Amino acid sequence: MALTKATLIDLNANELILDLDADTSITADTDDTIDFKIAGSDEIKMTSTALTPAVADGSALGTAALEWADLFLADAAVISLGADQDVTLTHVHNEGLLLNSTMKLEFNDASQFVQGSSATVLSIGATDEIDLTATLIDINGNLDVSGTVTIGNAEISEAELETIDGITAGTVIASKALVADANIDITGGRNITISGELDAATLDISGNADIDGTLEADAITINGTAIGSIYGVLAGSSSIVTVGAVNAGSITSGFTSIDVGAGAITTTGTGTIGNLVVDDVAVNGKVITMTGSSGDTFTTTVGTNGATTLTTVDTAAAAANITITADGTAELAGTTVTLNSAGGVTLDADNGTVTFADAGSSLGTITSSGYSGTAALATTVTITDNESTNENNVITFVAGAAAAGGNVGLESDGNLTYNPSTGTLSCTNIVTSGTHTVTDSVTMTASNAVVFEGSTADNYETTLTTIDATGDRTISLPNVSGTIPVLAAASATAGRIDAGNDVVAFSSSDIRFKKNRMPIQDALFKIQHYEWGT
Repeated sequence: MALTKATLIDLNANELILDLDADTSITADTDDTIDFKIAGSDEIKMTSTALTPAVADGSALGTAALEWADLFLADAAVISLGADQDVTLTHVHNEGLLLNSTMKLEFNDASQFVQGSSATVLSIGATDEIDLTATLIDINGNLDVSGTVTIGNAEISEAELETIDGITAGTVIASKALVADANIDITGGRNITISGELDAATLDISGNADIDGTLEADAITINGTAIGSIYGVLAGSSSIVTVGAVNAGSITSGFTSIDVGAGAITTTGTGTIGNLVVDDVAVNGKVITMTGSSGDTFTTTVGTNGATTLTTVDTAAAAANITITADGTAELAGTTVTLNSAGGVTLDADNGTVTFADAGSSLGTITSSGYSGTAALATTVTITDNESTNENNVITFVAGAAAAGGNVGLESDGNLTYNPSTGTLSCTNIVTSGTHTVTDSVTMTASNAVVFEGSTADNYETTLTTIDATGDRTISLPNVSGTIPVLAAASATAGRIDAGNDVVAFSSSDIRFKKNRMPIQDALFKIQHYEWGT
């Protein structure tokens, strides 16, 4: 029968036969799998995720005569090779192909390959040589060559390259090539042996010159002075004779130095020397005098037992000072050190500390903030009174006054002060156990003026205070014994009574309270609100 496009054929897992001998068919006997059978054998399986041969290492994709034109794979596609997929080739988007792990890309045989032998090393192997035919080979990193380098027909070994490794232009280095510097100069050489003639515009020898042969020169000068004007050499003699007798004249030369070796230079006269540089100076006399300008002198005199006196003299009667300056510590030591000055003695520690000590133990120090330490003992101490100054002076107490003998110290770190100008004694608190007698008036400025503890020391006290007065007030206590009644609330009105409880009032002399008595309505209210004094 004829089928339309809308008609569905349900094979229900039955086999679809495609040829006459019934050995080529399509089946779907397994859920979600299509099997293609050719010549009676399953060749290809198709699932939702893969198109595979029916068995491993089965059907080929194309033949030697029938090749596929192109193969298109998606980004990050992986080509897996081997029964266990030990070799993979992965597409890296916009970069190239990645051969997995340390696998090799081989050419001809296993000896010729390209391999990523580690994460940082790329190895290229060849049986004989690697031929790079490019016109330019650019190597950006270091070049490590273990064999011989051949450039053209020239071979350079490692030992030959070592001669130029680490050389410094212009400096001679043992077993290294010699290269002149930018000025064509060479320094640091030792011995130079030549068989011919040394031809130089100038020859400057900074050290000794040892000439075994004959020295021939048209002219010889010493420090710019011709040698012939200083001395001459007698024929057949090695002695040097001066021009004129030494004991009759003088020796004048442009020498920078005269070396007499172990000999001595002796004179009984006065020697004038511009600058004297010696290792040690031994003076047989006892006095060394140095004269400054205008006859000012500094004299060092050595007396008995090595006693030394330093004396300065100023002819202008100005300040002939002695200044001793040390880059480190300046120490003055002796059995007795005396500072004798007609004026003052200044100890300037430049923000440091001046320490007084005895046998290495500190007696006290003076800093920019004052003196600290143990004061010297004295039989009497004089304190100057200054009552004209209006100031609060700290009252000093004796520390450890209860101690039996020994030294005691003074303490002045409290807040008890005395003003001699006003006669005022000030402190934070006064605690006494006796009776206080005040001859004059007592002024209290505290909010809780007087606090009565009572006979029992507990947390309950009676406080006598006052409200803030708007003028000077005087309250007189009655000349009788008894108890003073108190008001329920503070009042600023004279003659007013505010009572929170009953008020009892009586008189023993007024007859009006005994006759014709009449009840008063709201008596307590009227008494509480009565304007007394009106």
